[in-house]
This record gives sequence, C-alpha cells and structure tokens, in this order.
Amino acid sequence: MPLRSRTSASLSALAALFIGASLVLTGCSSGTAEAPSAAASEEQSAQERVVQTEQGEITVPAEPQRVVVLNYALAGYLYDLDVPVVATTSEDFDYDPAFSELWGDAPEQHGTEFITWGMDGFDLEAILELEPDLILAGGLGLPNGLATKAYDQLSQIAPTVIVGKDLDTWQQQYSFIAGDVLGRDDDYDRAVAEYDKRVAEVKDAITVPAVPVAVLTVTAEGTPYLLFEDSGLPHTLGELGFTPAPLVEQHSLEPYNPGGDMAELSTEQAGQILADVPALFITGFNSDTTDVATLQQQPIWAGTTAFSTGNAYDLPYWTVRGDYDEAMALLDIIEQQFSCSEAPDSTPHPGGPPARPAPGVGRAGGRRHPAHAPRHSDRRAARRLHDRRRRTARVREPGVRRPRQTDLRVRRRRGLRAAVAAAPRHRVGALGDAAGARLHAPALRPRSP
Repeated sequence: MPLRSRTSASLSALAALFIGASLVLTGCSSGTAEAPSAAASEEQSAQERVVQTEQGEITVPAEPQRVVVLNYALAGYLYDLDVPVVATTSEDFDYDPAFSELWGDAPEQHGTEFITWGMDGFDLEAILELEPDLILAGGLGLPNGLATKAYDQLSQIAPTVIVGKDLDTWQQQYSFIAGDVLGRDDDYDRAVAEYDKRVAEVKDAITVPAVPVAVLTVTAEGTPYLLFEDSGLPHTLGELGFTPAPLVEQHSLEPYNPGGDMAELSTEQAGQILADVPALFITGFNSDTTDVATLQQQPIWAGTTAFSTGNAYDLPYWTVRGDYDEAMALLDIIEQQFSCSEAPDSTPHPGGPPARPAPGVGRAGGRRHPAHAPRHSDRRAARRLHDRRRRTARVREPGVRRPRQTDLRVRRRRGLRAAVAAAPRHRVGALGDAAGARLHAPALRPRSP
C-alpha cells in the first residue's frame, strides 16, 4: 500500500477511535464534558477581540505580538502603544526607507523590517514569511486602495483590519486603533488629554495674524490642491484659532479622487478662489516640493491678498496628514512661528513678504526630522532620548506584557520641544541651500484618496 494511503487509513482509524471514546465519555457524564468546553471558550474569548470594519466583523488577537503595518503613516500609533511591529511599508517607494525619528528606538527594539510595495501592491510573500498575527492596513491615500484590493489575500495570511479612509484626523485613527482594535481606550484618552493641554498652551502663546485661512499643498509642477476644511491639517489649525475659510462649500468643490480630502485647482480657479483669502498655509505635495518664496515669483500668487500682505506661510508636507506625534510636532512649529513675542507683521511689502521665521523652513523632507532644527540637532536630541529610554526600560519577563511607554513618549516629546526651542530662526521661503537640500532628501507619501 502506498505511503499516502497507509497514512490516510491510519488517521481515519485514529479519528474513529477518538469519536467512539468521546461518545462513551459523553454518555457516562455529560456534565463533566461540558464544563471544560465552556472554560476553553471563555479563555479563547479573552484572547480575542471582534472589530467592526467596512469588510465586516474581524476577529483579532487581544494582545497581538507580530503586527505588520501596511501604511507607514499608521505605524506611529502602534509604537506609541508599544505594540510589536515586525514590519511596515516605507514612507514611499521611490527613496531609501528610513524610520521616523519621532519613533525613537522603538523600531530597533521591535526588530521592525520594511515591506516592499509599489503601485502594483504589497510583497505578499514577504508578509507571509513574517508570520504576523495581525495585519493593520488602510488609512489615507494610496495604501488604502492597495489594501482594499488585496484584502482577500491578506486575510488569508492573518486577520486584517483596514482603517477606513473616512477616519481623516489623527484622533479618529488613533481612537479606532487603540480602542476598537486593541481595547486600550485609556491610552487613547491619555494621549488626547496631553494633546488638548498642549493645544491650550499654544493657543495662549500665539497671536493669529489673519483669518480665515486656507491650506494648500502644491506639486513640483505648481498644481495646487485645496485641503478640505474639516480634515487633517485645517482641522488642527482650526483648534488653534486659525478659522478655515469655507471655500469647499462656497465653490462646490469636489475631491480630485472619490472620498479624498483635497480638491485640485486650475490656475484660473486659484486666482479667483484664493484672491481675497486673508492668509494661506503652503505645503509641498508628497514632499517639500515648493515654498512661499518660489510661489511669490508667480503673478497668480503674488496678486493674492495673503501673499501681498505677507500672510502666506510655509509648513512641512507631513503636516497635511499627520498622526499623533506629528500633530504634537506641528503645535511646536506653530508656537515658534506665531508666538506673541514675535507676532508676524501684516504690513504690505511691495517687494515681497516681510522677513520672518517660517514653520517649514530649513526642513525639506520634514517628516523624518520632527524638531524645527538642523538635522544634526535632531540626531543629538534623538540619541539622548534613546539613551534615556534604554536606561529606564524594564526587562520583559516570560508571560508578562511589556509595560506601556506613555511616560517615555512624554519624555520624548519634551526632548523634541527642547530641540525646537534651540533651533535657529529662518526667513520665509528659505528652504535651505543646495547643501541643505542634499542633507534632507525629500520623502514621498503617495496619495490616491
């Protein structure tokens, strides 16, 4: 008899024997057979959670130990919650991958790897080899579309939770991940309390020069995209007193891709819609592709109220869709830029905007350089933070969950603020010379809402 046939026959006989024995035991004492089953069910339930998603109910481990994150912009939440991330995608697929300095040494501690990805999707074979117990995907932009398309394949590898693109603020994303997925609402509440406290501090420390404001992200080719007032960066600025101009509703603008958070403007539209807006915030599209000084040379921009009165301001590109840590870093930037002691002058300047420090200046590729300071300062600050974290880290005992690092995150934020405070001031539009540009290689966050 062939080996496969003999093996199948043996397994069949063993199964029949097991079933017969079970029936005998059940007949003798049905009560004792049900008790262990109920206990096992309760234990299984305690080890799992059910998450409501657009794809339906997903059963996930209550305390995942090997998470693969298929959107770089979501990884920071897990690091803040000290959830082991075995791999994540790079921020883009056109540049060398690098971990955000806002993450400290968490990627090193977790042994995080980078997953290859591109317009065609994710490296599914590499994900399979990592043996994840949870896949976290979705969020805003292109990664959401790719994950949704590959959902069936991903869910065969491990339970897959896609963060909906309707969750378009860091609060919504963090609440879903911490609360719905991990059952750690207390951690989210502490993060929000810390953020709200910082918002109040910054709001008291700044003078808002002109309102309402509009926020634009501009491509290297000069195409502007207007951010919707109720999402991402405009929402955060609104919390600080920079009232967003209701341009989307007034002009019946539609997202450039269905479900997106920004509208593409033609040159003619930009001249008409933005002409009388008192203040504008400018970011690069996907990277620090442009700045106020560059746009100032073009008549379409120079003729707007915001540019002619000196109320056009640079911000780093990563502020458009920032996570919790980036939102905190943005507060530091806004405080430095608009502090009461150095309130910007709104007097018209025929030759261009007045000289003043600008939030996004000198920080091309800013997502990886959280403090508003030269890169070497960031590295020194990060190294000091890393050393403190190593000294305070507790040894993980077998079977004991790693301590949550809320206090470590607070100390890390203090270190970043110290770096911001020590940073040299820059002038509007001066994104750095050629040497600075080489030091700060731009990074891309592909978008396809």
